[in-house]
Amino acid sequence: MMRITRVQYKKIFAIFSFLLILLSVECSPVPLFKWGNSFDGLVVSYNSEEYVSGNRLNLGTQVAGDSKTITVTLVNRSTNTVNLTGSPVVSIGGANSALFTILAQPTNTSLAPNANVAFKLVYTPGASNYGAHNATLSILSDQPDVPKFSLLLMGTGTSSKLPMIQVKDENSPIDIAAYFTGSTAVPSIAAFGAVQSTTSSAKTLTVRNIGQNTLKIGTVSFTGTAFTGTIKKSSLGANESTDLTVIFSPTAASTYTETLTITSNDALSGNLTSSKFVFTLKGTGLASSSPKVQVTSDGIDLTASGLSVNFVGTKTTESFTKAFILRNVGTTDLVLGSNPVSIDNSTDFTVFQPTNLTIKPDQAVAFNVIFHPNSASSISTTLRIQSVTDGEIDVTLNGIGGTNVAVTWPALKQGAVNSLGGGYKVCYAGSATGSGFTFTSLTNGNADGCNIVNYNGGAYTANQTVFTLSSGTYYFKVLPFTKFGFAVITETASAPGSITF
Repeated sequence: MMRITRVQYKKIFAIFSFLLILLSVECSPVPLFKWGNSFDGLVVSYNSEEYVSGNRLNLGTQVAGDSKTITVTLVNRSTNTVNLTGSPVVSIGGANSALFTILAQPTNTSLAPNANVAFKLVYTPGASNYGAHNATLSILSDQPDVPKFSLLLMGTGTSSKLPMIQVKDENSPIDIAAYFTGSTAVPSIAAFGAVQSTTSSAKTLTVRNIGQNTLKIGTVSFTGTAFTGTIKKSSLGANESTDLTVIFSPTAASTYTETLTITSNDALSGNLTSSKFVFTLKGTGLASSSPKVQVTSDGIDLTASGLSVNFVGTKTTESFTKAFILRNVGTTDLVLGSNPVSIDNSTDFTVFQPTNLTIKPDQAVAFNVIFHPNSASSISTTLRIQSVTDGEIDVTLNGIGGTNVAVTWPALKQGAVNSLGGGYKVCYAGSATGSGFTFTSLTNGNADGCNIVNYNGGAYTANQTVFTLSSGTYYFKVLPFTKFGFAVITETASAPGSITF
């Protein structure tokens, strides 16, 4: 048994003792708006887009073993001077922090209003380290409502130069793409807001190739008739983009939801099915002029009831800040109540009120929520947003007090694991269960938790996953599997790797 002890952001390499692959068979697997509206704070600018705290920045694909270097700019959008107080000024933590580095720290640590400072960010997936990687970029400052600016960094290690599609809303720098919390997909929505019926509204989406080879776009299709659209270019080089114009034309006072599908030669993006990039379009037809509030965070529309926001795993000695956007997508002024934002749990979350209480049509205001867990556990609460003219919207906030642990293992070269239906199942157990826990590709057995890493294109299936855990001793095992029809074929799980923190 292998034992590794480190305190922060650990990486575990499990050593396999494999049997033949056919040994056992089992049956039955924003700114979320354009600046010039209302936002007060630090932003990071890249590729002509600006990112607020809590957003995610996707660096795209990079051949494993090589490096990608980008230049980003930190901008002070507040009306007061902001002093950067961290040492180093920009730090990187999280599960894959070793793969993201700052080439040169910012030289100016006092930013006057609208002043900026640039620095270089490097992404280097290790040799044979395939799949999606993530880390958190942090900047400490004396800004009261965002004392710790946090940006989620994403990248994908590949075995060769591959294309990768990215789609963005005109009002947001955030990818329109499904992202995952454990094994649960959060749906992608491009929201058109409210439009008087018998009229129309146009939105320009940006389609960019964030891969390293030519992206070839096939068809753009819609499931209904309320939305139509055209794309300008069908072939995009590395980091090249084109416009996709979508028009919403409601014919009645009703809510419209349709699916937009873009076919291409990309086989890597998280919300692809057979190289089809799929996401949801949503809009509302109004019978008469009225205000309509839209709530978004990190590019996700939270206006519908029952939706939630997930904060990244955060240690009890640290915090993570997310920006939320209130936009008036109606046709008359939206009036918020006095102190319109409240939160049920003020022990683990802090909310800051928006500064503007009247929002004109197609304008927006921002407010921040800070997650500062007081215990190493799963924590949930309700964020309540009240407007005088459009009622209350409730959003569930979820966070985990704990440490992000990255589990990495040698990439298998067998074709069955690295093809459609193949992948790995990674499970863990705490000290109460011990290292003798068992599980299969279909059941978790007596494991405390499991992640499934499915083949998602390219030469190899990703060979790493991330868990958020409280302090203690944990044991990890990795189980390769593949699927032919309804038969799931598995190998033997690896010997356990363990960690204590």
